[in-house]
Amino acid sequence: MTTKRSVRVGWIACGLVAAMGTGALETSAQSQSLEDIAWLEGRWVGSGGGFDAFYESFTLDGSALRQREHPDSTFRTAGSLSEWRLSEGRIVKYSEGEAVSEITAIVGDSLRIERLNSDRPGYSWVRRGPDEWVAILERQGDDPVRYVMRRLDSGA
Repeated sequence: MTTKRSVRVGWIACGLVAAMGTGALETSAQSQSLEDIAWLEGRWVGSGGGFDAFYESFTLDGSALRQREHPDSTFRTAGSLSEWRLSEGRIVKYSEGEAVSEITAIVGDSLRIERLNSDRPGYSWVRRGPDEWVAILERQGDDPVRYVMRRLDSGA
């Protein structure tokens, strides 16, 4: 069953992706900062999109926003680590020392992210509130995958 909230978020995401695609709402390179993505700090559980529950934490230390995967909800065991860092005025995601993604637009608390050196489509993160955001992963020739991230703690 479709709820008014999911329809509203769907329309917001569609508008965000469409606007970002035109470049009309893109932030300038000089205006991006790690503070733009500080709302991600905390522990999160993801669900939806045909995936089992998964766990991620984000920690901001001033020079990077560290994104770490965890195998379970205890967050005791550390999984793979990526870092979002400023690079030439843009926020870039590094994994194993390689730049893999770049935030190409920030609209409020919503992000448009493009993959670097990849033919795979980009994705968007749309914040629903202080404790929830939706990831929309585009797929070539298929409908996007959507999953919801819910905060497990108060974060920053």
